[in-house]
Amino acid sequence: MKPARGSKVVPRGNSSLYSNLLLLYKDEFFIVLPVRPGLAVPDCEARPDYHKNFMEHEIKKSAAAEREEKVLEFWQKENIFQKSLEKKSPNGEYVFYDGPPFATGLPHYGHILGSTAKDAIGRYQTMQGFHVSRRWGWDCHGLPIENIVEKDLGISGHKEIEAYGVGKFTEYARSKVLTYVHEWKKTVDRIGRWVNFDGGYKTMDNTFIESVWWALKELSQKGLLYEGVRVLAYCPRCETPIANSEIAMDNSYKDITDISVYVKFELVDEPGTYLLAWTTTPWTLPGNTAIAINTDIEYVKVHVGSISTECAER
Repeated sequence: MKPARGSKVVPRGNSSLYSNLLLLYKDEFFIVLPVRPGLAVPDCEARPDYHKNFMEHEIKKSAAAEREEKVLEFWQKENIFQKSLEKKSPNGEYVFYDGPPFATGLPHYGHILGSTAKDAIGRYQTMQGFHVSRRWGWDCHGLPIENIVEKDLGISGHKEIEAYGVGKFTEYARSKVLTYVHEWKKTVDRIGRWVNFDGGYKTMDNTFIESVWWALKELSQKGLLYEGVRVLAYCPRCETPIANSEIAMDNSYKDITDISVYVKFELVDEPGTYLLAWTTTPWTLPGNTAIAINTDIEYVKVHVGSISTECAER
């Protein structure tokens, strides 16, 4: 099948962002469609009815989607969520803490899944006779916003941030942290989640920060705080430990071919005698505090020149 006049077939390949997409164009607008390689579709001039049929048949919403929108419109018009909060709650308060997402990116299916589960809990406990306040929140701290600000300002690393000015850096971060709030609201409303979105809290608000310090003070006064030792992932570029959630972010991992190392640990009670260890994670060595010995493994002592080394026998 030859392409009709005015149509454009985008070849398959990784070099084009629009690989496997067909662009139908007429006047000032474009219609973008996913296509099979080699497929050609007539343009609007060759098929005057194509645009009309395309809009009516290809993009027509399903009956289920139309039903959902009618329900959402009814909930909003009749203020159903607020009425559910005002109804009698014989069982008292059900405290529901909602871990806030970052506002530095667009919502994805993971957020939708989590939001749906949280919404189900609030609705269920409300039906069980509890009053469940549900307030949206924004996580404004952490590396996601810092990385965005560094990229915008053309700086990199802790030292350059200090040179730029921590105060100016923080204020710029405040101005950027809620970039995608409107897109989030559209998604939250569309999935039908009942939550006080417009009255949401932000972790950068002084009221929130002061509440955290208050909670720490209370824990300290009750003797519930203690100092411990823990090995954490560390980012040498950012010069800061990395949280588990930050390690799990998109594009956090890169597959590389790494080297392994052998390390000698000198015995305290036998100077000149070492335990020989092999590791494929040499980045953990700076935080190493001990070496484990397995009582079920036989070890051999090897003399290398004037050095004695203990190692496990294969």
